[in-house]
Amino acid sequence: MQGVLDALTKLQSKPKGIRGRLKEVLFSSGVADEISGLEKKIQELRLNFMRKQYFNNCPPALRMFHGRQDILENMHHLFSQDLGKQRIYVLYGLGGVGKTQTALKFIEQSHSHTCLIDTSTGETIDTALKAVAVERKIGDTAKDAIQWFTAQKTEWLLFFDNAD
Repeated sequence: MQGVLDALTKLQSKPKGIRGRLKEVLFSSGVADEISGLEKKIQELRLNFMRKQYFNNCPPALRMFHGRQDILENMHHLFSQDLGKQRIYVLYGLGGVGKTQTALKFIEQSHSHTCLIDTSTGETIDTALKAVAVERKIGDTAKDAIQWFTAQKTEWLLFFDNAD
């Protein structure tokens, strides 16, 4: 970023219009390389954030969340029966009614091995699964993570959020 700022400052002294100066800065090879490097750093930071935020560390439910006890009790009841058996629980409803907060509260009370998968886009699903694979040191692809999950004999919970 400092290189971009230096290039802009240097070009301010030349008698061109702002558009001409901006084009000159943006299309100079040094600035283009620096922007490309910054984009790579942003991608790396994003992957690191996904690793830290979403694997075995779901964000906590809001402290002011106190509702949906009936749903939480139903979830606890369902997931406490036949522990060796796969369970699927779907929370559905209009946006903003507290589905994510209810699920996070359940996870907070019940599970230690949890992976939050943001299903907003195919890219976010892939990124979260890759983060699982890298975190577990079992590979670096979504397929590696899926294979790891299917081979596990211990309890774990996948929380798919934003699945429209």
